[in-house]
Amino acid sequence: MPRSALKVRHPHIVSRKGYCGGSPVIAGTKFPVRSSVNYVLRQGMTPEELVAEFHPRGGLSDPEQLAFAVKQRRAFLTHNIRDFVLLEREYRAQGQTHYGILVCDQVPFRELLRRTLRCLDRKSEAAIRNQVVWLQDFKEQVPRRDHRAK
Repeated sequence: MPRSALKVRHPHIVSRKGYCGGSPVIAGTKFPVRSSVNYVLRQGMTPEELVAEFHPRGGLSDPEQLAFAVKQRRAFLTHNIRDFVLLEREYRAQGQTHYGILVCDQVPFRELLRRTLRCLDRKSEAAIRNQVVWLQDFKEQVPRRDHRAK
């Protein structure tokens, strides 16, 4: 039986011969990793800042994670809806600024990426600042078929 052409080097990155030229892509998507990296670097980040930015932040409290995002002038994406909605209220009550908190229920990575990209396509940086943005509002709208019409 032939071996699969699928190579997994990271749980969220895959490469397949003959698929996107064999370039690594985000699992479950056709989104090349190089495009993600190029996008971040175009934002003015150095490779060292990129590594520091995306290095696992385990152990930091929710307020520390949001403070880090604020320091970097970045929006924050989380599945931890309850705690970050409360944290956003605290920020608002204290007159503190943040660059947006994007919240989403647990969905497959591909759907999370789609919703996030739709959100960023439709909302400006100013519209996200100091707001909680519900990514479930950016689900793909599937037209409903009217079964009565024939």
